[in-house]
Amino acid sequence: MSFALTICLIMLLHGASAKSVTVVDGGKSTVIQTRTSDVSALFKEAGITVGPNDRLSASLTSSVEDGTRVVIDRAMSVQLVADGKKETKYTTVRTVGDLLRDEGIALSAEDKVTPALTAKIDEGLQVKVVRVKREVVTTEHPMAYKVIKTADQSLLVGKTKVVQTGKQGLLVKKVRTRLRRRQARRRATDLQIARSADRAASRSRRREEKGGRRIACFQQIG
Repeated sequence: MSFALTICLIMLLHGASAKSVTVVDGGKSTVIQTRTSDVSALFKEAGITVGPNDRLSASLTSSVEDGTRVVIDRAMSVQLVADGKKETKYTTVRTVGDLLRDEGIALSAEDKVTPALTAKIDEGLQVKVVRVKREVVTTEHPMAYKVIKTADQSLLVGKTKVVQTGKQGLLVKKVRTRLRRRQARRRATDLQIARSADRAASRSRRREEKGGRRIACFQQIG
């Protein structure tokens, strides 16, 4: 076999063993020609490093074939402030809502999240969760009844007669407080008369002679 033929054969074998692999790193696509057998060797050959929080579409031990496509989702660091703690988190998710779900942070309908749950995750983003609670304090207050006094000429002088006994009413007071960061932000008060006060009716008569004139006056009773 001639030297030229040997060289051509080596070149053919070399070309046959080369594989075309596409690597998508952080959204940027690159086609790499390689003869490596797995993803780890491919990355080493191409000078690609991955961090412990980065996500790969194929494991480092996966085999590399012609036409293989490997996607790298780079983890981004975010500051998460929630429940009295400020922590640095590394994530590959796309939105704030996805981040909170991954971290197991449950939200009530009243809680406030900044930025919005649909906001896109960017490097260095700060996500803040403010817990909002509502408290309702109910108190009851007696309502005094009113006394209605009328004159009754049939009674003896100085005598009083209770026609109807009065009963106290009941006022229910509800104070609704909205708490943010354990501080009261807004208060609302609801007043409701749970039981109306009954009026007491009484009759009395007292006469005094003064200057030849008769003066009628009424005596208040409790």
